[in-house]
Amino acid sequence: MPSYFITGASRGLGLAFAEKLLTSADNVVIASARNPAADSLKALAAKGLPGKLVTTKLDVTDFDAFPGVVAEAEKVLPDGLDYLIVNAGADMQTNAAFAANANDLKVFEQELKLNTVSPVATLRAFLPLLDKGQTKKALFLSTELASLTMAERIPFLSDSYSVSKAALNMVVRKYGAALKTLGSQVILLNVYPGWVPETELGQSLKGYFDKYAPNYPKTSLADSVEGTLKVLHTATADDHTKFLNYKYEPVPW
Repeated sequence: MPSYFITGASRGLGLAFAEKLLTSADNVVIASARNPAADSLKALAAKGLPGKLVTTKLDVTDFDAFPGVVAEAEKVLPDGLDYLIVNAGADMQTNAAFAANANDLKVFEQELKLNTVSPVATLRAFLPLLDKGQTKKALFLSTELASLTMAERIPFLSDSYSVSKAALNMVVRKYGAALKTLGSQVILLNVYPGWVPETELGQSLKGYFDKYAPNYPKTSLADSVEGTLKVLHTATADDHTKFLNYKYEPVPW
């Protein structure tokens, strides 16, 4: 049975990934969240979807919690983990620009810990379980805001979030290069799921895009989930550490 571990699964894309994957009776989905008893996860369980759902508590910024979470996952997944979806993240200062001295540097530190450092901790913790699995893929949620090429087109928007996600892109490249050199078969994917106004993060960007970039493409939650999971499932070793969007197209670094 294909197995999945999702971080930040109580809302937004993480919750939608879990729901989509649970439509298949073949899938085992471990949905982790800071509050595994959240109403959203209770509602998901109540739908009685054919896949197997396991919920677990994980605050990805509590690095000491990972060994216990992995140990619990191992009990559910004796044959290893096939897919790790590193979804947990946040844009905490959407309209705060560096040039306007509007960024709270303490909050910036929190964004770096959540969006850049915690994915390192997540992959480090789950790598042995991925190595043991059959498919061996880890997907990291990134954003076009992290593209150095596109940065000049979208000034004054989510500056600190953009930096934290650009750093995540480098994490994937560096970590992936090392894994390949060491002979690991784990495939790392860096994927932009599109701008999804239906999510809390997507909604926070709406005011900016409506005013400054009204033609910026919107993506429905359903299309984002379907496309991102398609990338996850069809990607090969040739896609290792690439920066792709949910349409399987390259995103400029």
